[in-house]
Amino acid sequence: MAGPLGWRARIGHIAPYIHGISPCALEEQRSVVPDGVEFIEAKLMFPEKAEPGVRDDTEAFPLMLGLIEQAAREVALQKPDVIMQMGGAISIFRGWGGDRDIVSKIEAATGIPAVTHGMAEVEAMKRMGIRKVVVVTPYAEGVNKALLDYFAGAGLEVVTLKRLGTVRDVYAMSPHGLFRPVKETFLNAGPADGVIMMCGAIRTFEIIQALEDDIRKPVITAVQAGLWKALDMVNVRTPIKGYGKLLESL
Repeated sequence: MAGPLGWRARIGHIAPYIHGISPCALEEQRSVVPDGVEFIEAKLMFPEKAEPGVRDDTEAFPLMLGLIEQAAREVALQKPDVIMQMGGAISIFRGWGGDRDIVSKIEAATGIPAVTHGMAEVEAMKRMGIRKVVVVTPYAEGVNKALLDYFAGAGLEVVTLKRLGTVRDVYAMSPHGLFRPVKETFLNAGPADGVIMMCGAIRTFEIIQALEDDIRKPVITAVQAGLWKALDMVNVRTPIKGYGKLLESL
């Protein structure tokens, strides 16, 4: 007999949404987590003319950050064990350390431990021993520059950064359509310890293991890193196999 939802752990998401795009994070994460793990979500909507993969204009980010506390309180009503601020672009645009106030605001508003997506991505790479990384992204130039600054501040060296198109372009591709461009970007880069695929709107779980098998290095993706960090924070220690070394390391 199945137990109640969240009997093992409850994970809160504060997730950015772009008009016309349904982020895959919850769908992918729910498909692989152990029994008893529940997700709770509050949405932050991007203004239609301010998308991180279309324009360099990041004026929308401070506006969205102003809604973080309200979203956190909404999530907190269902008593999660941890709250994850999803959306790496939002957490990295002020550079390394600039997202600490996001955590402070969420924790002050709810009393619940919190973490940003950017922090999760950096910690995931370091967990896998990645110091020199190949980055694949759908973000525009301004966001990518902030991303480089954020990773540099965290002590990571970006060997190559490859933009594969806008968020909408990459969202429209199947995971299998992403496989060759990501693999070729890594193999054509200089020596690196691994690769990270940015953006939680992109489906990646179907190709992580095959990429790791072929390049023989760890593969980190935004949704995978967020899931790993959240499960780590709530002490869910069941290894998740078939989706890369990171989730298997739980």
